[in-house]
Amino acid sequence: MKKVYIFAITIAICAIFSITAFAQKTASCGPDVTNLSMTVDPGYAITSDGNTAPYATGKTNGDTITAMFQVDNCSQDFTLNLNFSKRFMNVNFPSGGGSYRAKFYNFDRVASVPVTAGGTAFLESVFCTAAPDPQGGFIVGKNADGTYRDNYAGCGVDSSGNAYVRRNVGINLGGNFRLRYQFSPIDSPGGNLIVAGSSYIRVYHPDANTWVLTPDIATSSLGTKMEYVNNSAFISLGNYMMPFSFTLRKVG
Repeated sequence: MKKVYIFAITIAICAIFSITAFAQKTASCGPDVTNLSMTVDPGYAITSDGNTAPYATGKTNGDTITAMFQVDNCSQDFTLNLNFSKRFMNVNFPSGGGSYRAKFYNFDRVASVPVTAGGTAFLESVFCTAAPDPQGGFIVGKNADGTYRDNYAGCGVDSSGNAYVRRNVGINLGGNFRLRYQFSPIDSPGGNLIVAGSSYIRVYHPDANTWVLTPDIATSSLGTKMEYVNNSAFISLGNYMMPFSFTLRKVG
């Protein structure tokens, strides 16, 4: 009789885990977007590897590149993964800081940035003007298209009259080295004191198929932070002014 009870309890526990796993698996904010292509604008601290082809999702001669908006997991991040290809980007530090090869980028919540056309008029949009959440310190609510509004670092307009939204990015430089521009209070409520005060990333989204990603260095004297990650401990290796400019496009 005890064996029957144990078997029944085991089946019940398995059923609960199965239901939980199914619920977690089916939670989605929509399909991922992978028909993306990114070019690196020349003349900055981060440059292309010399290959004239853009960094686009695809597989060529066994090399796989994935440029995607992570919508399915609801993070809305833009990630560029070059780890399974021969492609890379050169990251050139000033003042004898050396050079590294970047193979992975994680730009925070790019997919949820609304079209920023309109210049100063965009600053008056619902996305930019909603009141900060007193509990979390970031702006909450819904966009006009019904997506989650996650404007935690505000909006701005540059000297040319082009509007943008501030985000953050983490760049893997190989091994345990990272380049970090700010952090998200939504995803890291406790903050990351090492990167506090560094530049945010400007996300320009002038039309439905184009995004321009570049540091908001004008707002910070610290530029970016280089980190060494050791057993989940973040060790600062210094502050650097590291401008770059990437143009992201949806293709097809």
